[in-house]
Amino acid sequence: MVNMRIENTKSIWMSATMLVPIAKVLITPDKVSFYEKFQRTFFEGDVSFLNKQFNTDFEFKDLQNLLMGLPLSDLKKGDWERISHPKYYLLVPKSKDMAFRPTYFFDPNTFLLKEQRFLVPGSQQSLTVKYLNHQRLDGELIPGEVQISLFDGKDLKTVTLVYNRIEFPSRMSLPFDIPEGYKPIEL
Repeated sequence: MVNMRIENTKSIWMSATMLVPIAKVLITPDKVSFYEKFQRTFFEGDVSFLNKQFNTDFEFKDLQNLLMGLPLSDLKKGDWERISHPKYYLLVPKSKDMAFRPTYFFDPNTFLLKEQRFLVPGSQQSLTVKYLNHQRLDGELIPGEVQISLFDGKDLKTVTLVYNRIEFPSRMSLPFDIPEGYKPIEL
């Protein structure tokens, strides 16, 4: 199980547990830090670490939007084309000169983002994010489940995040300290 806390535009904190805590992650606009208890290792680096892993140019805001069911692209900028689909409103950019080519799937009744796909032109690499089981909280609809799939051309890796409890507290704690004696790792 993963507990996640997001402080808008400031931090994303996650704690993974299997009866006991096993790992923690803290992402800020400038830094990525995590540690895991089995190997007693940790990593600290700048946000470019994420982009190197996935060959992207995401920013902190993009990662936050991805987790909260919001489009990564600013749909008010650029030219978009609607593609006919029996179940969704599909939007794709008219420009084909992009490192990642997004496709957005919106529910035609609620206009909620249900899925966003990113294809790397000229390759078989793709990132697909699906948003399921939306729930209303403080007047906002938030996905209850996020399925993230990354295909690198050979292997498909999928992570499913289930949001059991969503809150917007006025004060939030983000407990994160790398324990003494843990070894740094290079990624």
